[in-house]
Amino acid sequence: MKSELLVSLEELNNFYNNKLITIQGIVKVI
Repeated sequence: MKSELLVSLEELNNFYNNKLITIQGIVKVI
C-alpha cells in the first residue's frame, strides 16, 4: 500500500511538472 501511494505521488508530481513546463513555454511564446 505504501509503495502504491508513492507511485501515485510520483505520477502526480510528474503531471504537475509537465503542466508547469507547458505553462512556462506558453508564457515565453507570448
